Amino acid sequence: MLAVAEVTMNRVESHQWPNQVCQVVYQRKQFSWTHDDISDLMKDKESAELSALLSQAVLNGLDLNLTKGATHYHSHLIQPYWTHSLTRTARIGNHIFYK
Repeated sequence: MLAVAEVTMNRVESHQWPNQVCQVVYQRKQFSWTHDDISDLMKDKESAELSALLSQAVLNGLDLNLTKGATHYHSHLIQPYWTHSLTRTARIGNHIFYK
């Protein structure tokens, strides 16, 4: 969760993307979960609370630099066309990060 939040904030800070979190997250076809037609309602109360706490910490300036400046990521199960034009910065769990 923190790594994805870092990607989002790295985009907010970049001149290539919108400068507001919601605009970055909901920019057309940027994050697959925003257009996969699956409900984003969190049913697990503990996960929702953790997500809220981590989001607030990141919005308040927490930056662990887990992704080393990444602005993109994907599951290790796929190979997006854009990976060849970026530099791989990290792998965390099942996700690969790039800038």
